[in-house]
Amino acid sequence: MSNNPFFDGICNKLSEIGFNVENMSSLHRYPADTSERVLKELLMFACCTTHIGFISWGRHYIQKINREWRLEHILESAKECLDFSDDWEYRRFLELVDLSAFELLQDVILIGKDSDNPEIKEASQDFREYYERLSAHPDDNFRDQILKAVLNGEKLRYLAEIAHKFKSLGMDREHMYELLESLRSETKNVTQEEQIFELMDLMFGYCHPDMRIF
Repeated sequence: MSNNPFFDGICNKLSEIGFNVENMSSLHRYPADTSERVLKELLMFACCTTHIGFISWGRHYIQKINREWRLEHILESAKECLDFSDDWEYRRFLELVDLSAFELLQDVILIGKDSDNPEIKEASQDFREYYERLSAHPDDNFRDQILKAVLNGEKLRYLAEIAHKFKSLGMDREHMYELLESLRSETKNVTQEEQIFELMDLMFGYCHPDMRIF
């Protein structure tokens, strides 16, 4: 047990179904009844709970799931375990998709587009405008998001999700590399610059196949 009640809460919940959080990166190799149940439990922590501790740890572990499998299953699992007529759960899921499955964001935006609930409609509109802002100025937004993440000490998986986001918006590998190269001078120390180098490695496949960006 740790001294973090939110981490412990997620660990205990998943252990009830015979799953250890240390195996999250291998979840896609488990039988469907286990893997999909684990994903649904994490979705409920990330989107239904109201404490930032549970929300953050839920998001953290969802990002550790194999990305290809995650993209294939996250929306259908969410439809089964979340209530998209609830504005809290819907907005939290929009935030999660932006962080962990950006390629699906437009589909999730459409879910709330014509809702009778004004708060759900507002959330849909907020994220539609956000998507349009990213698309209109991809270079500036990429630089801003990567630099902020590096300066905040975010993990490599978090940086990789930002790269996937802008890849899905049409940014090619060579241009992304040039933008990352330009950011090196804006880092504050060797550790931060190393994060930029590690992200470059993911772009060219010098990593585990699950972590490749292009």
